[in-house]
Amino acid sequence: MDRGIYFATEATLGHPLIEFFNFATGQASEVTRLVKGPHRFAPGLAVSPDGRSLLYSQMDQSGSDIMMVENFR
Repeated sequence: MDRGIYFATEATLGHPLIEFFNFATGQASEVTRLVKGPHRFAPGLAVSPDGRSLLYSQMDQSGSDIMMVENFR
């Protein structure tokens, strides 16, 4: 956008935010607070051209299962 940039941050631990940095004023302002922060390893943040819609990626759950099998053939 010509007016500034949107970015995700964690101002205080456990309180992720989406913020907007305004080029004209040099100030960042809070757009919204998030329940969970954006995915750290596959971040994604997109804003529509009119600035009315925002899309970000978020990890809800991650896991894996490891099993040890003895005498497997």
